[in-house]
Amino acid sequence: MGLKSQVEERMEFLTGGPKPKKNVDVMKEISNKLKHHEGEENGTEEKILKKKMKRKQSTEKSVKEAEEVVDTEVKKKKKKKIVVESDDE
Repeated sequence: MGLKSQVEERMEFLTGGPKPKKNVDVMKEISNKLKHHEGEENGTEEKILKKKMKRKQSTEKSVKEAEEVVDTEVKKKKKKKIVVESDDE
């Protein structure tokens, strides 16, 4: 039951129908339905979170591997400078 059904009940009441439900009662019903629905979806949310974590971990690993490759390439390219001191005294 949502807002649309509440409006319909009130329109019926104005035309001489039964008394509509109070807002508090309707909100409690919807709250209970949402809690029940969240309980059912909780399992799927956990699966989604696990997938996201796996993706994140795999990307982090690939980034670390890429950084290691770059580090080793940089280390290979560095050359030692030889300082020659002259004895011109």
